[in-house]
Amino acid sequence: MKKCIKMYENNYKNPEPTGLTDLEIFLQLIADLDQELELFAIGGTAMVLKGIKESTKDIDFLTTAKYERIKYLFQLAGLKEESTSQLCNIWHLKDTRIDMFYSEFILGYSLPEDWKKLSEHRRTIGKINSTAVS
Repeated sequence: MKKCIKMYENNYKNPEPTGLTDLEIFLQLIADLDQELELFAIGGTAMVLKGIKESTKDIDFLTTAKYERIKYLFQLAGLKEESTSQLCNIWHLKDTRIDMFYSEFILGYSLPEDWKKLSEHRRTIGKINSTAVS
C-alpha cells in the first residue's frame, strides 16, 4: 500500500497574482463611497504602488481607521469579510484578497514611532489617501 503525503499548499492567497488593475479597482470602489480614509500600503502592495514590482499575491493595507469603520465601508462597497481578526482582517473583492491591519501593528509587531513620517504619499483618490510605508 502506498502512503500518500499531502504537501502543504499555499492556497489561501489569490489564485492569480494581483496587479495594478486589481489595486486600482479596489481603490476606486472605496473612493466612490466619498468617505475620508487613510490607507497605508505595506509589503508587496507598497512595492506595486512604488513601481518596484508588477504584481503581488494580495493587497495589504495598514489603516488608522477603526475596525468598525472599515467593516461598515467595505460592506457598503460589497466586499466580503473572511476573517474578523484585527491582527489580519481579511476581505475579498471577488477573487482579490485584501488584508487590513490596524493600530500601527502588523501581525503583532509595532511600527517605529515615525512610521507615518517615513511613508511616501503615493496618491489621493477622492477622499482616500494612499501612502506606501517604506
